[in-house]
Amino acid sequence: MSEESVLIRQYKDSDYPAVKELYLEGDLYSEEIDSRERLKSKSEKDPESLIIAESEGKVVGSVSTIDDERFAFIFRLVVSKKYQKKGIGKKLVSAAEELLKKRKYEMIYMLVNDNDEGLLNYYEKQGYKRGQNPHRFMWKKTLKS
Repeated sequence: MSEESVLIRQYKDSDYPAVKELYLEGDLYSEEIDSRERLKSKSEKDPESLIIAESEGKVVGSVSTIDDERFAFIFRLVVSKKYQKKGIGKKLVSAAEELLKKRKYEMIYMLVNDNDEGLLNYYEKQGYKRGQNPHRFMWKKTLKS
């Protein structure tokens, strides 16, 4: 597989099983955030915000963007272990950055697992710096209907 043979495109609902598998492989999957219904709704509201990397007809990576006119985040970057170190993650991050730049953001944030030194080094190589924000953990609360 050459870097040129990777297609970067928008998510479609039929990608869901492969994307879920990638999330599971990367230990990222959360049913409350990553259910098929949630991804379908997100892709319908903002089709550009879910980005897929495809090689030879197979989904091999994905990244999402989240933005609300105040903040922009890159979220859920994942590349299949079999396809890592081939430039796919960089292509996905670049596509997400270009989208957010087009939307006039000058700063991009991401939540990163502080315990994964390899991942931290990867993001530093992509030009990201650790923030000085003291909020290091994401808290959550379930809203009941």
